[in-house]
Amino acid sequence: SISIARKITKQEAAINWHQDANQVARHIRSFNPDPVAFSCLDNLNIKFWQATPIDSSHIYKADIAGQPGEILQVTKQGAVIACGTGALLVTALQVPLGKGSVLTGHEIRNARGNVICPGARFSPVVS
Repeated sequence: SISIARKITKQEAAINWHQDANQVARHIRSFNPDPVAFSCLDNLNIKFWQATPIDSSHIYKADIAGQPGEILQVTKQGAVIACGTGALLVTALQVPLGKGSVLTGHEIRNARGNVICPGARFSPVVS
């Protein structure tokens, strides 16, 4: 028999940073290529194309606790973002500035270091 699923809405692609890093990484993969997982940072709708959960103890000192959605570090591999549990290494994202092309690894730091920088925080709550 045939069953029809309801259409996925764009709002369902919004990232909930309070989830575990593994859940957030799966969320990003599941909405690629359409409608693409997103989160807001300084009123910019940032699209997330690729991310990997990482053991955050290797990235930053244990005494530095990031809030969910907070950018902990930007390296040549990409941006490290705190989740409810663990952290995520974002290796491909899209900022709606300039040409709006997908930035990978070191391009994130070099091209948009003024927006994607440590201490900045994505909206943690899904509205």
